[in-house]
Amino acid sequence: MKYVRFFAYVLLILSLFMNFVLYYRSENRRMQMVVNGHMITKKDYHNWLEGHYGLQTLVTMAKYYLVMDAAKKDGVPPDEKQVSDILTTSAEVNPTLAREFYLDPWVKTDDKQALEYNMAMDNLATKDISVTEDEVQSYFNANPGKWDKPDKIFIKAIQCANMNVANQAKAMMQTAQGDALTDIQRQLAPNAVVVGVDGTMAFLKPVGAPSPVKIVNQIAAMKPNQISIIPYGQTYLVVKFDHIEPGKKVTLADVQDLVALAVKKQRAVPAQEVLQKLWDSSNIITDPPSIKKQIENILFPDRALQNASNQ
Repeated sequence: MKYVRFFAYVLLILSLFMNFVLYYRSENRRMQMVVNGHMITKKDYHNWLEGHYGLQTLVTMAKYYLVMDAAKKDGVPPDEKQVSDILTTSAEVNPTLAREFYLDPWVKTDDKQALEYNMAMDNLATKDISVTEDEVQSYFNANPGKWDKPDKIFIKAIQCANMNVANQAKAMMQTAQGDALTDIQRQLAPNAVVVGVDGTMAFLKPVGAPSPVKIVNQIAAMKPNQISIIPYGQTYLVVKFDHIEPGKKVTLADVQDLVALAVKKQRAVPAQEVLQKLWDSSNIITDPPSIKKQIENILFPDRALQNASNQ
């Protein structure tokens, strides 16, 4: 019975190995795309991607994981709620970005990782720097309103090519039931399009004060469910006021850590210096091994050139 079990394990391992070999052999012949009779195999496709973008992708990944792992180990990881809030607000106030996040989720992932990287790097570059209460108070006083939470005004809107189409869209919005913006867009295409993903957009206004942007003040003066036509560049926005999320004037106690970080960043360790120390102290293994040096040269070109001149 013992030998039967042993041979069963051996056969299983051989089977897995052969499947692995067959997959990579078949990759040379498996079709990815055909252009005018010319077959592009999966191997062609993978080689093209790796040749054009592979090394730079590895550089980006190496930087991200070096910094994120170090920040976690040192107890200074990025604030995930802050990252999430920034991404949410960015999409709310930028309809084009909202559409990108919806249609191409990897764009949101890239932006999220970029925010995480920058926050983690700031934390690592300032973790050993001390600031006094007087420094923090002075910096806060010198930047009034910088950390206040703005009013966030939400609207539903259709962007129209001209005033005639805008008037049609306004009339249709006044009689529409529920969320019918996509139906209006369909009827007025191609001269009307809902903003963002579903017509939702937000404008930010300083809490308790007018905005320096005229359109924001126009929208802020609207009443709930009011519909207006507002010039928007060379086009027109047909806007329905939805709701407002009131902002808040903060005290130093509300944002103590953020202000302290801002003060620390004025004398932070240079990011490139932080990254270089992390690289030199980490165990980096690549396949093939030669890629490691290529990645290092891209990350630290000054050092690479210095080494080359010394040879």
